[in-house]
Amino acid sequence: MQAPGDIRTELEQSVAKDCEQSLAIFTEQAFKHVDPEPYVHGQHIEMMSEYLEAFIAGEIPRLLINIPPGHMKSIECSVMLNAWTWTKKERAKKRFVGLSYREQLALRDAMKTRNLIRSVWYQQRWGFVGGLRDQSFTINRGQDKVSRFENSEGGYRFSAPVSGVMGEGGDYVIFDDPHNVLQAESDDVLAKTIEMINLALPTRVRSKDGGILVIMQRLREADMSGDMIARGGDLVHLCLPARYEKDHPYITMPKTLKSGRVLSGDWRTEDGELLFPDLFPKKRLDDMKVYLGPYGDAGQFQQRPSPREGGMFQKKDFQIIDRLPTSRKIGQSVRGWDLGATKKAGSYTSGVKMSLYHPHKIVMEHVTRGQWSSHERDEEMKKTAEIDGKRVIQDVPQDPGQAGKDQKPHIAANLKGYPVRFGTESGPKETRADPLSSQAEAGNLFLLRGEWNQPVIDAFCLFPTGKVDDDVDAGSRAYARLIKKKPKPTPTAPVVIEG
Repeated sequence: MQAPGDIRTELEQSVAKDCEQSLAIFTEQAFKHVDPEPYVHGQHIEMMSEYLEAFIAGEIPRLLINIPPGHMKSIECSVMLNAWTWTKKERAKKRFVGLSYREQLALRDAMKTRNLIRSVWYQQRWGFVGGLRDQSFTINRGQDKVSRFENSEGGYRFSAPVSGVMGEGGDYVIFDDPHNVLQAESDDVLAKTIEMINLALPTRVRSKDGGILVIMQRLREADMSGDMIARGGDLVHLCLPARYEKDHPYITMPKTLKSGRVLSGDWRTEDGELLFPDLFPKKRLDDMKVYLGPYGDAGQFQQRPSPREGGMFQKKDFQIIDRLPTSRKIGQSVRGWDLGATKKAGSYTSGVKMSLYHPHKIVMEHVTRGQWSSHERDEEMKKTAEIDGKRVIQDVPQDPGQAGKDQKPHIAANLKGYPVRFGTESGPKETRADPLSSQAEAGNLFLLRGEWNQPVIDAFCLFPTGKVDDDVDAGSRAYARLIKKKPKPTPTAPVVIEG
């Protein structure tokens, strides 16, 4: 006869055994005891679980997980992992240290972990009430605070901000969100935070099979993730951008650990393929990108940040003016184009209008940009040329090969009556952008105030690591045309008559 509170069915016992073996299964079964929202499964949860199981097994000494906000990284890593580890008798004595940049966040996750372990669902399977194991455990009453609770097997969970970790240690140190998103903008604060973490974390691991786990979304190239990646060593890096990028600098490939365990890589193969489409479909990501801007989206959702001040182009170099200069304009204005041809997808079409003013002022007067179909793009180019007038050269790139030859007369006919120039692109994008970058650094680049200013500045500052480089390509083309001088005839040598 079963005691009150025992698990009643063989099926429930079988599921409980599956939970002990698989963190992903445990997460799905336990989720309703942690969060009131319904559980939404994603393949990335299975992948995180795979890496975390290897971490708990002592096969990964240092694990870095970069994943977008809202994708269950905190629940999986800072709540479920601890509770799952204690479901097996031999793991119940494992000790956890949970850290965050802010005490409230560390205690939030600790409370969720403790509440899950205290739940009837958990206790019936692995706790004091009718557990499945020969020796069950419960939370010790004498050590049952959110900041520190222990179980009857000797395992414990200590939670604090990183500044309060001195003197404490454990088998696993889990650091969830090392940086304050706003404070990470300060180089001084960022450097001090990383220095404090590097001094504190390594000495907190108190067992040879333990390890350090850092979970975060990227903020800067020089954030805690960047520091860990630069140090290399035994680091295992799981990086999952919200939208797949074939050329992502930190794309996760399959890897074999020293133990022989094989960890899978990012399962996606097509550019733009979503990480968590059931909860973060394309429209939601696009809406959030508008809110975050190119920089925020690149770091927080794509996990490939560029410095806020920019790389080749720095934010401080863009000077916004309210009216055009009164000094003499040098030559004709130019609108450089970079062409896309897919509606609401792929590359943008960008048209950057630029002028030179005496003595050295380069003024970006207007930018039009959009993801248009071929027909919509042609209409936009024609409309823009009409507005620009006949004193503005429309400079259009010509693709090499037959496709470019076929496209050239079509575009020329579409812009009939306006000065149009064509030219093939040559050399890397960075090389083509370098002359304009040099002028920006010298303080010669100005933007006429308009609604287009901020997205264009963000795109320039993300270049060349940003996903959207169309504005830079178009601007580089416009500037190259502006400074292109007509060849002067070479004078012939004077005729000398002797005698």
